[in-house]
Amino acid sequence: MVKRIFVNSLVNFGRLLATLALSMLLVIIVFGLVLFVLGDTGLAVVRTLLFCAISCGGLFYMNYQSAYKNGAPVLTESIFAGILMSIYQILLAKLLKFVMYTSGAAYFAIQSYYLLTDQPIPDMYTVSDIAYILPMLFFDIFYVAAIIFGGKYGAKKREKDRSELLRNPNYS
Repeated sequence: MVKRIFVNSLVNFGRLLATLALSMLLVIIVFGLVLFVLGDTGLAVVRTLLFCAISCGGLFYMNYQSAYKNGAPVLTESIFAGILMSIYQILLAKLLKFVMYTSGAAYFAIQSYYLLTDQPIPDMYTVSDIAYILPMLFFDIFYVAAIIFGGKYGAKKREKDRSELLRNPNYS
């Protein structure tokens, strides 16, 4: 069981990094270009929400597909794997000095905080570590929930399709 939790946490960490990369591509480049064309660069709150939504959506989809293919994951294993994934994210962000590539939506949450309080946005390396850790932990709750619900609904869809297949031999 411990080995399976560790392996699942590494898999989910890889999925998280993939969704963070996709989020960066969509939010920073595509959405950033739209904002640049429109002339509005102060929508860090929208960027934060989009970053979180894309990451959660990606984690949900990947775990949905995995559970549909492999069967239902055990809830406690999913929770512990998600918590370990969060720890890996924080450790990697700390090793890389909390750059946006690993802190995800927390980077834009910090920007949002400074924009909403009318303070100048500091350089990402001068903000204290705890200022990134707290939003990361907050967003990790959503990431773990996406993992759990993705696995749950993937397994539910698998069971539905299997029962339909057993009832109807001409099912396609």
